[in-house]
Amino acid sequence: MLVWKGLALIFFTLLYGCEGNQNFFAGKGPQAYEIVKLWWTLFAIAVFVTLTVSFFLVKGAIKSDRTKVIDDQALGKGLVYGIAGTVSLLLLIIFSTLRLGHAPSHSQDSYEIKIVGKMWWWQVYYYDRKGKYLFETANEIVIPTNRSVRLKLLSDTVIHSFWVPALAGKVDMLPGRENYLVLKANEEGEFRGQCAEFCGTQHALMSFYVRAMAQDEYLKWKTNQMKSYNKIKKHSLGERVFVNSNCVKCHTIRGLGTASDKKLYGPDLTHLASRSHIAAATYPNNKGHLGGWILDPQGAKPGNYMPASALSGKELNALLAFLGGLK
Repeated sequence: MLVWKGLALIFFTLLYGCEGNQNFFAGKGPQAYEIVKLWWTLFAIAVFVTLTVSFFLVKGAIKSDRTKVIDDQALGKGLVYGIAGTVSLLLLIIFSTLRLGHAPSHSQDSYEIKIVGKMWWWQVYYYDRKGKYLFETANEIVIPTNRSVRLKLLSDTVIHSFWVPALAGKVDMLPGRENYLVLKANEEGEFRGQCAEFCGTQHALMSFYVRAMAQDEYLKWKTNQMKSYNKIKKHSLGERVFVNSNCVKCHTIRGLGTASDKKLYGPDLTHLASRSHIAAATYPNNKGHLGGWILDPQGAKPGNYMPASALSGKELNALLAFLGGLK
């Protein structure tokens, strides 16, 4: 009975892994298609081996005449067949795997994005085709559909691993070394990614989203992201709270005209309100979650490096209104 319960648990665990927005069986890009095909190839080989071995075990177990002696010629023939079958299957596995082991290719007109693994969030830098820096964002990577995007993957802390199951395989992010991955999404959508290498306290909550959109929508988004902060209402209370609180010591808002224009420790907040999630895809980006994150970041995500902010109700509401306008 215990064995059947264990098998049922394994079955439903595997079945659950085929659902949700981190389902690698979804296959929304060329590399993801190859990974799915490799999985089914290896699965078919495993099933074939299991059934073959089981067949001969059962055949031997139910054999009625156990006094019959097998001659050396039959044993030799069986050994040859066994070695030939094993080598053939191993070669099939090797060649199937090597198809995904080549260096990533990309065209000359590919976009390049640099992603730096932090503890525990993702810093995302955008460049033009000549390599000129344009802007940066955090925890959300926006790409055009049907275009190759070359990702330069680094880490300035510990080893991370970049993984978007629906689009591509895993690539490690190592301190002091640049790795590369080419992403291509064949359709529009939002695909969840995850750090796949244990990196510390908040490894499990170090997630991100890749948003694929049509080329014209992508160019509109990119143009908007390049814009700096525009002071709609000068000297607003929310802006003053941001400048005078802990926020400005770590975060960047381009165009604010303070020290926050510098490249500081925390994520760039210039267009914070345009992001769907906060805290590395841990919470939806709405007023309630953002307020809780500001007042008690350790309660929301223990172990992260963001300090709590002691604000009055009036100051908090003003700050939330200010941040909500950063679109």
